[in-house]
Amino acid sequence: MAAAKAFATLNSPKPFKFVYVSGEGATTNPGMLTARFGVIKGRTEAALLALSKDPAYSTFKPYSLRPAGVYPAEHTEIHEYVPATSVFRKWGTGVFGAIGTVFPKIISPTRDLGRVLTELAASDGEPLEGLGIEGEGRTISNAGMRRLAGI
Repeated sequence: MAAAKAFATLNSPKPFKFVYVSGEGATTNPGMLTARFGVIKGRTEAALLALSKDPAYSTFKPYSLRPAGVYPAEHTEIHEYVPATSVFRKWGTGVFGAIGTVFPKIISPTRDLGRVLTELAASDGEPLEGLGIEGEGRTISNAGMRRLAGI
């Protein structure tokens, strides 16, 4: 939040787009069984949205994107940077490939995820609409990310 506030005070007539990588499972309405990460990330999403409504931060335009199973198998350009201890490197593409085949909507391919994050940062900062978009057009679920990526 400190970084968001610092960037939000930049003296520019153009909107400042702040893209927060949250996570599927984050919620602004947690229940008894909500995982701790979901509560914390949901609170952060809500705080970013509230900050954008403060007149002192009128050019601040946040987006919160909730990727799910981040999957680098088809993104060969980054393979050398994936730690050997990662689940991806240990189990290879077999397990994740099978999961992605059976449940493709829970996968966030890294190349597509990176492209959507970049497009959000370069956008006009206006609220989004459509399937997988909530939080006043500023929160994008994994389904919404996949739709924006065209997958």
